[in-house]
Amino acid sequence: MPGIDIKTLTLLLLGLTGAVLGFVVLACPRVFRQRWLGQALAVGVLLELSVLAASFVPAESFWPAALTPAAMLGLVWFTGLPRLTPASDRLTATTPTLAGGVLMTGGLVLVLLEVYRAESMAPPVFDGAGTPARTQVLNLVAVSSSPLATDRGRVVPAYLNQAGLAGGSEALLASQELTNHVIQKGPGKPGSNCHGFTFIDGAYWIRGENVDLILEDNGYQQVSFPAVGDVVIYRDAQGQVLHSGIVRVAQRETNLILIESKWGALGCFLHPPDKSSYQGECSYHHTQRPGGHLLFGVRENEQIVPTGDGALAQPGL
Repeated sequence: MPGIDIKTLTLLLLGLTGAVLGFVVLACPRVFRQRWLGQALAVGVLLELSVLAASFVPAESFWPAALTPAAMLGLVWFTGLPRLTPASDRLTATTPTLAGGVLMTGGLVLVLLEVYRAESMAPPVFDGAGTPARTQVLNLVAVSSSPLATDRGRVVPAYLNQAGLAGGSEALLASQELTNHVIQKGPGKPGSNCHGFTFIDGAYWIRGENVDLILEDNGYQQVSFPAVGDVVIYRDAQGQVLHSGIVRVAQRETNLILIESKWGALGCFLHPPDKSSYQGECSYHHTQRPGGHLLFGVRENEQIVPTGDGALAQPGL
């Protein structure tokens, strides 16, 4: 299931456990009239309700919010506070089906809630251009006789996104809990995507399938820890390139890394490696080439000016 993380997995397991236990209680209510089972059942109900409430807090605050009530309930269980223990006895001894119903209902609600959240907060579906296609409207036009080439002379296809910049950045950040983790630096160039930002300064749109060609031909070497100016590449489980960006901050002592990248047809963002709309394994790549990351065709004396229909006009020709 897309969008699943450790918090979601934990809540799903707790919800399923509560639902199954509640069903067992409803099926065999007499068993739970025993005093110790009744107390355990009461604690289970309260624990499930506390976890359900904690599920609404951000992921980084979930464990304190969930474990604090659990610790308090454990204290109640082991000390047998005189006022609470008889209350749990009366509740479970007289109406174990009520506790079972609460457990089963709460568990099912927790499972359904987490399934909904995982689906709604899933990372966007990326197309071969390295853009969240599910959330953006694109109109890619191939540039005839692409001027872009690697150092070995192999042509890199270029595209223009005539749909321009997409809106909805704030909604996307909120849906993936990224609002407090990234800085939007600006809109970026409207016709470009992340790879265009990384390798041609936003002049065109480059599809992810051509990134490995650039890395191979332009002398990139993978490094374990990046330097400022190195390239970061995100890949999916199959090794396909999803996203790229440029390292802007790299502090080995504090393990602090910040990346600037353009998110498809959205704007440019400054973010940690693990806080972006692109979920995947990332690697860092360094090159000593004099031209930096810019491909042939977009260096200072080779500027290419795109026209509105995707054709090219090269100054001086």
